[in-house]
Amino acid sequence: TGNFTKVVQRVPVRIDVPADVLKTGKLRAGLSVVVAVDSRTAPSASK
Repeated sequence: TGNFTKVVQRVPVRIDVPADVLKTGKLRAGLSVVVAVDSRTAPSASK
């Protein structure tokens, strides 16, 4: 019929921001970002 129902799935992710970026103060809630996901590497141990 051409109708498509979008299925939304929430997946928890870990965001690692380098310390030098945090010190600049340019990262704030509500900003847009462009991300890259590398799924080829094994997950690292939890900190």
